Parts: sequence; C-alpha cells; structure tokens
Amino acid sequence: MVRILLINPPWARNVEPPLGLGLIQAAIRETARAAGRTAVVRIVDANALAAGSIARAATSDGSTRMHRAILHRDRVLMELLSDQAYRSPRVYTRTMSVYADLLRGFSASHPARITPGDYRDPRFPDYGPDTVHRLVSGPERHPVIDRVMPEIHRAIEAVAPSNIGLSITYRSQFVLGIVLAQAIRRNYPTIALHLGGACLACLPEATIDALTDIGFNPTPGPGEPVFQALTQALTDPDNRPQTPSPGTVRIPFFMPDFTGIDFGRYFAPVPVIPLISSRGCYWSRCRFCDECRDPFEMDEPAAFLARFRRVQSLAPGAMIHITDNAIPPAMLNTLRTQRPGIPWYGFVRPSRELTDRRYTAELAESGCRMLQIGFESPVPAVLERMGKGVDPDWYPSILASLRSAKIRSFAYLMFGFPGQTLEDNRKTIDFLIAHPPDFMNVSIFRMPPGSPLSRELSRESETEGPPVPLTDRLYRAPSVDSVPLPVLRRWIDSEFLDHPAIRSIKQKTPPLYKSSHAAFLNSLEM
Repeated sequence: MVRILLINPPWARNVEPPLGLGLIQAAIRETARAAGRTAVVRIVDANALAAGSIARAATSDGSTRMHRAILHRDRVLMELLSDQAYRSPRVYTRTMSVYADLLRGFSASHPARITPGDYRDPRFPDYGPDTVHRLVSGPERHPVIDRVMPEIHRAIEAVAPSNIGLSITYRSQFVLGIVLAQAIRRNYPTIALHLGGACLACLPEATIDALTDIGFNPTPGPGEPVFQALTQALTDPDNRPQTPSPGTVRIPFFMPDFTGIDFGRYFAPVPVIPLISSRGCYWSRCRFCDECRDPFEMDEPAAFLARFRRVQSLAPGAMIHITDNAIPPAMLNTLRTQRPGIPWYGFVRPSRELTDRRYTAELAESGCRMLQIGFESPVPAVLERMGKGVDPDWYPSILASLRSAKIRSFAYLMFGFPGQTLEDNRKTIDFLIAHPPDFMNVSIFRMPPGSPLSRELSRESETEGPPVPLTDRLYRAPSVDSVPLPVLRRWIDSEFLDHPAIRSIKQKTPPLYKSSHAAFLNSLEM
C-alpha cells in the first residue's frame, strides 16, 4: 500500500488550499489506481492551521491597541472565516488591521516579523546554503512550528507514511519550510523527506546542493512526475522507474484532489478552488520575467472546461482562481463562449480583445469577477524595452470595457526598469488620473536570474567586464541605467502615493491580502 503525507508549511496568505499539493495528491491516487493498488495520502495545510492558531496565541504587550485586538480576536477571526469581513470596505480594513495586530503580538518576543501575508526573519536575510545549514542546526523549538506540530504528529500516526512531501511555494515559506522539515526529521528519522514547490526553482544551485546533501531530496519544478515515479516504485519495488527530467515528459492536467481539506480554515467568504489551464507563459518574451524558464504547455480547452464545471458539484458556491501566469486566449474564448456561470478570476495579458465590450460582457456572463492585468507602464518606449508586446493605447479601452461589464480590474504597475525615468513614471500618474483601475499593485523592478534581461547582462559581462553577481537573495543586481533605488522609493512614497487620485485607488485596494481578497469585494461600492 502507498502511504504518503503532503504538507503545506507556513507562511503565506490563507485564502485557498495549495494547488500543487492538490495536483500531487490526484497524481498519486491515479497512479496507484492504475497499478491496482490503494493509496493512503493526506494533505496537511499547516499554513491554514497556523493562520488561526497564531492569532489565538497572541499575548498583550501592554498597549491599548493590542489589548483591543485580543479583546476582539474571536469576532475578527469569525469575520475573516465567513462573509462578515467582506461586506464593506470599512469593516474589511478594520478586520485585517486587527488580525495584523494579533500576528504582531504573537511574534513580539521573536526576531521574526509576521504579517498576514509575509514572514521575515532578519537572521536569515538570504537563500544561500549557509542559511540552510544554520536553519537545520538551529534550536529544536520554534514558536510557529510548535503551533502546527501536534496536527502533523496526528497525521503521521494516522497515515504511517513512508514518504513526506513539503511544498515551499513562496519565498515567505522558505525559512519555516526548512525548519519544519528538520523538525519532522528529528522526530521521524526513517521517513523520506521530499522538498518541492515553485520557490525551489528560483533558488541558487548551491542551495539546492545543500538541501540534497542534508537529505531533503529537493525537486525543483512540477511535483507530479516525482510522486508518480515514487508511487510506481512503491507499488512495484522490483521495477523502480526513474523520475523523468523536467521538460522531458508531458504532465497530465489533473483535477486537483482536495480530499481532507477543511475549507472552514480559509479566510474567504466562499470556498476558493485553484485551477490551472496551462504551465509556463504563452508569451514568454517579457525581458523582466523568469516564467519563460519552463516551456509553455496548455491543456485541451474542453478538458479544462470539464474540470472547471466539476467544481460546482465538488464545492457549490465556490470561486475559482485560475492560477496561470497568463490565461491563454484559447481558454478565455472557451469560457466566453461556453459560459459556465461559475465565479472566477485570474491573470491576463492586456489584449485588443479586452477592448471589445461585447467580449468582456461575455466574459462576465461566464462568471468572470475580476481580471489581474499586467499593464506595467503606459509609456510605449518602456514597454518596448520590457518586451511586453502590447499597445498602451489599448489600456483606456480595456478599463472602460471591464467597467461596463462589471468586471473588476486589478492593475499591476512596475517602476525602476532599466531606462525607465522619473518622467516616465509621472506619465503613469497621468494615466491613472484619467483611467483609474479598481485596484492596483505597485512593484519595483527586481531582476530574477532566469529572466532574459539577466541572461543578456551575463553575456555582456563575459566580454565587457566582471560578471553580474548572482545573489543569494534570488535576484541579480543590475549594473544598468536605472533610477537609484533610494530616489525611486522616495518618489513612490511622496509624489506617487501621495497624489489624491493614486491614494484613492490605494485605499480601495485590499490591504495585505490584495488580489487574494479583491475578487470578494467586487460587489461593493469602494
């Protein structure tokens, strides 16, 4: 019998179950079934457990603010777990503020800073191999891990797994993921550990080597092939198949299996079901992005639509989060023409089609509640340097078309790209004044080592000077023309965010959880 436990470690936004583990659980069950065997597999979402447990463990620091947060703790958590917190912007902002205070109260005596969507420990500022060794040789007790270990102990006793997989999807899970893996190994040294998740694909090679040497079996890339091969080996010990190299086989698009997941632990008014229709990015030419490191692969639209419709029977009233880097046009057309009528949201590239009001009206009829759109900049020259392949003249019509269809727009904007000037940035202010989106996310350009721009600079440095350093912070330091970071930060804080029109959009954007909660607020007058 196949016995495998899958764990989602703290710390990340607590809104939906981990898609990667849902896909792996489905892959394990399907592989075992094909071999005529039974699979005992369970997902423990330690992140969802920690989100509530840590807030309940907050202690007072003597301040009036913390005293009030603890006084209202039970009500605030109940509001986040139901529809109460999402009924008005005022209630939502107040509720999230109290939750943030509770997390601050829990971590007041610990060096780490915990916020609703992030975990930062100044003792471990990078992602290098030294950090890994320091984490595994650190104290056996950790206040966050102590909150989740009892449930993990119970799950291990119930499943009796021969293998445990931990999925480190976000950078904020890196430290606690390693600490949790080490805690499990100390208690259960005979169980094989496997570390996976999207974050591992971004780690320096030396860090992956360190995790391998420690015995954590890191597997950057999709986890389905790894656990399919492991399941096959467990069902037939005499015929141990090798795990295929990334990109060498087509990975089936499984319906994620969230059996055993307690949706009552997630901060959302309805169950949120993550689905994918593609892997990689169909554009893959943006110079600032590293999503092009994986080949683009898309499911058959009819098969995706069938999975999409299955959600209605599995979780009535659910919201679907399409997690693709950018939803392919073929999938948008399938949803638009077939109109399943199930609420959904996801990320798209700006396109001419979105300027068509009939097109967006049909998307709304399909169930679309919000689109996250990577505008980046309204300046043509900046977009050309970025390799975006879009026309900023579409932007006003896109926003107007979405507004007419009552689809909320979540605009993503970027500053600090090489060659992007403060004057270019001021044109973003002018654009937002004339064409405000419903919500916005503002980022400062940071160059991942897998991006085309990073590779271009590396090739240039090989012939023109010292190499561009690959830091253990997951980003290269660009030696290219850009506004100095301190100047840019001051400009954003003062001139940009202080503008009344920009401040209005920022105030409407859900704090802390941002896009993860914005889709729930789309019926409110913000």
